Amino acid sequence: MNAVVIDGSMGEGGGQIVRTALGLGIALGKAVQVVNIRAKRRNPGLRPQHLAAIRILSSLCDGRVENLGVGSTEFTFIPGPIDLRPINFDIGSAGSITLLLQAIIPAVALCKEPLDLRIIGGTDVNWSPTSEYFRHVVVPAFRSIGLAVEMNVVRRGYYPKGGGEVEVRISPTSAIHCLETQDREFNSVISVSICSELSISIAERQQIAAEEILSKNGINIRNQTRVEPANSPGTSIAICSLGGQGPFIGADSIGERGKTAEKVGTEAALDFLSEKRSKASVDSHLGDMLIPLLSLSSEESRFSVSKVTDHLTTNLRLASTLTGVTYKIEEAEGQPPFVSMKPRRG
Repeated sequence: MNAVVIDGSMGEGGGQIVRTALGLGIALGKAVQVVNIRAKRRNPGLRPQHLAAIRILSSLCDGRVENLGVGSTEFTFIPGPIDLRPINFDIGSAGSITLLLQAIIPAVALCKEPLDLRIIGGTDVNWSPTSEYFRHVVVPAFRSIGLAVEMNVVRRGYYPKGGGEVEVRISPTSAIHCLETQDREFNSVISVSICSELSISIAERQQIAAEEILSKNGINIRNQTRVEPANSPGTSIAICSLGGQGPFIGADSIGERGKTAEKVGTEAALDFLSEKRSKASVDSHLGDMLIPLLSLSSEESRFSVSKVTDHLTTNLRLASTLTGVTYKIEEAEGQPPFVSMKPRRG
């Protein structure tokens, strides 16, 4: 099987390229060779969290991997038939569960049977979507294009110990539908503030800080404040629009040592306001997550994003290489950028 060669240094040049390439490779039954992995980073090559992602993706399809190891700057992945037996997997430490799901979901989106997963790792960690953002923004967006994902957080996992547990069921679809921008008003907004191994007052302070900013800007929210079990202390807050047809807008923030609860809530609220004011149908984080799935659709998609990010353009280039989809980004003064994706014909 000839492998499609992917340049791992293109665009944002991070681990996202590895995850997207393998997820689409499995969906399409194509071998992929990723070269120049993280070449622009201070510590180039595969890191332990990337190996964990490759191993679980390999277990989905009895995949064969050549040259896999920490520090490897290239490897080849050869997928086999997809196996939909239930999977239990421990990423180790606080590796992000939601980043892993971004690769797994497209890989099995067009299968005939559902896939049940139990993943242990980080549920709310830096540089990745929090579980509540994923549940309230990403999952509804995926459902709007025909793919049902159910997600249950059994236990939170924060840096550095991780140990969070998430149960997921991915119910496949016979076809991925297109995503089309339509002007819609926000139905409502939810704010979910969570803390673990800490006083509930921390979550309440996060919530109050966020509410003060949003209410001053005419946004009323439904709030949830909870203490949930975890292996180590941690906090997070996610603010998300609600509505099955969009707009799909959200923002989140994670607590850290030395960072006040008020700052956590303020960060999330200000980010949400920025996304909402763009008047886009899709926020800047969700935009790149939709690309792999939409590249598997036989229909043309056209949607607005709050801004064009390196992750978005990288996923568009990568999806084009693997699926043949063509794309265009249109930007006009005073309007959110529009992304259009046309499937390859014939």
